[in-house]
Amino acid sequence: MPRKVENLVDFESKVHYPEEQKSPVTKLKSVVAEWGASCDVKGYILSLVPIVNTLRSYKLKTYIPNDVAAGLTTGIIMVPQGMAFAALSTLPPIVGLYVAFFASISYVLFGTGRQVSWGCIAILSLMMADVLDKYAHESEQPDSNATSADTLGNLTSEDRNSLTLSDERKMEFASSISVVAGLIFIAASRIGLSRITRLMSNSLITGYTIGLSTHVLTSQFTSVLGISVYRYKGLFKLIRTWIELCAKIPDTNVASLIITLCCIALTFPVKKFINEKFRHRLPVPVPIELVILILGTLASYYGGFNENFGVDVIEDVPTGIPEPKLPDFVLVQSYIADGLVIAVVAYAQTLSVAKTMGLKNGYSVDADQEMMASGLSFIICGFFSGYIAAGSVSASFVQDSMGGKTVLASLFASCVVLLVIMVLGPYFYSLPMCVLAAIIIVNLIPVFSKLLTIPTLWRKSKKDCSVWVFSVFATIFLNADIGLIASVIFSLLTVFYTSTREPVTVVGQVSTESSGVQLRSLTYYPSAVAADEVKVIRINTPLYFINSDAFITSAFTAVGVDPLEVKAAMQNENVRQITPDVRRRSTRKDSQSSNQALLFEVSWKADEDGSLGLSKTYSAAWESDDVVSAVRPPGVTVTSVVLDVSEVSFIDVMGVQALEHVIDQLCSVGIRVGVIRVPETIFAMFKSTGFWERCGHRLYLDLKAAFRAMGLDSSVIESGSQFSRLIPANTPLSK
Repeated sequence: MPRKVENLVDFESKVHYPEEQKSPVTKLKSVVAEWGASCDVKGYILSLVPIVNTLRSYKLKTYIPNDVAAGLTTGIIMVPQGMAFAALSTLPPIVGLYVAFFASISYVLFGTGRQVSWGCIAILSLMMADVLDKYAHESEQPDSNATSADTLGNLTSEDRNSLTLSDERKMEFASSISVVAGLIFIAASRIGLSRITRLMSNSLITGYTIGLSTHVLTSQFTSVLGISVYRYKGLFKLIRTWIELCAKIPDTNVASLIITLCCIALTFPVKKFINEKFRHRLPVPVPIELVILILGTLASYYGGFNENFGVDVIEDVPTGIPEPKLPDFVLVQSYIADGLVIAVVAYAQTLSVAKTMGLKNGYSVDADQEMMASGLSFIICGFFSGYIAAGSVSASFVQDSMGGKTVLASLFASCVVLLVIMVLGPYFYSLPMCVLAAIIIVNLIPVFSKLLTIPTLWRKSKKDCSVWVFSVFATIFLNADIGLIASVIFSLLTVFYTSTREPVTVVGQVSTESSGVQLRSLTYYPSAVAADEVKVIRINTPLYFINSDAFITSAFTAVGVDPLEVKAAMQNENVRQITPDVRRRSTRKDSQSSNQALLFEVSWKADEDGSLGLSKTYSAAWESDDVVSAVRPPGVTVTSVVLDVSEVSFIDVMGVQALEHVIDQLCSVGIRVGVIRVPETIFAMFKSTGFWERCGHRLYLDLKAAFRAMGLDSSVIESGSQFSRLIPANTPLSK
């Protein structure tokens, strides 16, 4: 029977495909040939326009009733939400309808989420308002730079609010940002940069959304109370806004406050206790928002709310589709980063909604195609006086609950929006702004209800909860753009901290009848057994530049030996040579094998004044210089260390250097080291750095193979006995 292969290098050489040495030119030719063989131009083009395959497989009699019903219902919801959310951006409410219409049409052509409904989003609108405020502040500075700060400081809130751009100029600026962000997104989607959203965990996105919702809620109090406050900029602007709001509470327009409270009192119960509770029984959700919109407009028109009570109304609402306009790229060259932040948030929300719908309805979503669809939607909206849009959570769930089967449901929804744009827009002249504010506030209640999940999230994962809470406060106090960046950085820091906190664990063996021996932590498993002279250490994290130093320190701590301290102690004892003096004494037959063993007398010599008097006799199966480094100096009780790298999914050059440093240092004080269960993902790095050649004799398939190579018996460790010293002949483990 052939001898069992135990060494990893030997095993790989026998079972792995032979590696062919190819020149760079040959490799390039093979890559081009493979790409040409797999290239399908027709399939690629069809993948860019998914609506073609949708129409080909469309079951008219089965799908059309559901899509029409879902589309019309969703369209009714999109009208009030679009107008309300557009007001958040400081743009005219009609812009929200432009966004809802053109974003829906674009996604129908290029999107892969069948139940995803696009439209104007509150969070994105508020972020756009921040960028517009920044642009207005920088574009309309007083002519005299010397007096600009003093002038602004002496103005009242009303005077400062008058320093705003015209609606046309703001719409042009917002449209230009959207087009530029869309072009960048299309290019990014073709090179696979859709993975950028992986930097934003669900906890981060949820916390960020709640933080932004706080900004949205704050912005609505001006309409609710019928007062005006200065739109502050910079850090802590929300705190300053609340201070001014509190100072102006005595100036509240009572009529606006009463109208808002009445609208909330009518809207929230219907959405919470009828639409949500009986969503499976109702044929369509009650369009309470549209009802409130119509009732508010009629009451304001016949009651003269604006003339008699000073309630702010929408006023002029233009009709018709705006003419397409090319963007002014020079206008936004200093604000591209701001636009990209908004676009990334929009894409993250859209992809999250699309994946949710895909999992629920049994289809896959292409992340790269979703990024391209987002980019095209940004561009088309920008050409028609709109701005960055995204998949709406509420509208998408309505479309799904109504049984929408394909993206054509969004086409029917856009028809409802188009009807309002072309015909019904002017009828909303008398619509009070506080009614739109009430609709926004009611839609924010489910977002803030997630605050109740903090205790549950803390019990599940303290790290995720920390990211969640940090994202909330960072967004509130540092604003949307800086808050997002700070949240991503904090989230990455938690990952780095986790990888450096416990890079290694000392494990022992737990015997089971069904699955044999399992390795478990000695700290948490009292039944895990280990011997004092042998340490089995599991590396828990990837090894890379972030945690390489922490790994070295933790590894020596786990072994219980710091080679540098051992060497320093020997030098302090005036030891002239750290390497022991090994002298052959005699030859005897090893009782545990048929091999002849050599006996060596080892002593550590001091200076000329005398000897330390330390000497021991060791046995070895062969006579070579390796015996010298296999002998331990005084004070070192550990004889062998086994490193389990099965959980090291990634390693870089510094990680390899750290691993090799630990091995070299342990060997230098007579401790024998083996490495087991090396994953295939790090073979290439081991080979390219030379570790495979230098330390290949230390690599083993499993723990038993390493024990056999070291002359150790796994049954010994299970019984908790001490290990005898035996240096095997078949594998030189020392350096």
